[in-house]
Amino acid sequence: TDAVFEEISAHCPRLRTLKLRGIYSQITDKAVMALADRCRALEHLFIGQCDNIGVAALTALLTKCSALSTLHWEKLR
Repeated sequence: TDAVFEEISAHCPRLRTLKLRGIYSQITDKAVMALADRCRALEHLFIGQCDNIGVAALTALLTKCSALSTLHWEKLR
């Protein structure tokens, strides 16, 4: 859920790699934006089959996570 990812981002600011797959509607833009705000060292993000993540979250990642070198997503809205 969003709350879990908000906790991860709050307690793991040096997170470099994260894979999110098959959790469908359980996470939203809110969770991804929390990652972008708090985990600015993120280098690799893999998102698959997460239907509630849209352009706003991806824009936040691209503007706030300057170390991001790998962004893989599929089936986003």
